[in-house]
Amino acid sequence: MATRISATRPSSPPCGWSSENWTDSAQGREHIDVAEALWNLDASADRNFVKMVERNSLVLRHEGIGPIVALQPEIVYQQRKQLTPFEQTILNQVATSWLVNFVEFKNQARSLMTSKLQQASERNGAYFADLTDIFLGVTDDAYSDHCHLTASGNRSLAEYLGQRLLPVIRSAAAHG
Repeated sequence: MATRISATRPSSPPCGWSSENWTDSAQGREHIDVAEALWNLDASADRNFVKMVERNSLVLRHEGIGPIVALQPEIVYQQRKQLTPFEQTILNQVATSWLVNFVEFKNQARSLMTSKLQQASERNGAYFADLTDIFLGVTDDAYSDHCHLTASGNRSLAEYLGQRLLPVIRSAAAHG
């Protein structure tokens, strides 16, 4: 079973985290034991998010829909985008208000998540898209908070996916 981590938070838990894992505290900010958290993530992945990819892919293929699995962009991931002043403020808020080493954990967990999702997608006939570093060249705000996108960010994401999915769709249509 994964270890629960309590922490002081400014408003809401990070994307994908249950609010029950978070408690407000007058005490100082908590730390994540990154090595333990990564071990827990790896140990529970197959029973949690990998299983969800398998189930969703099965249902979608049954309905004649090609499954697409995506690892969403988050401002905490190291990326090539030059953050705007607004985005830098968001990142600084996360880095200084959430768990002390949350950004470190997310960046170390990224390769594990990507690998697990890629493998699960391949095994289940799904298309996998790693969207964590797609905003290179976007000069305006792509993020409206730690994990949600602005209209510009959503447009860039849609263009990115469209460029990659259109050939897949055309190939599938050509082969029946």
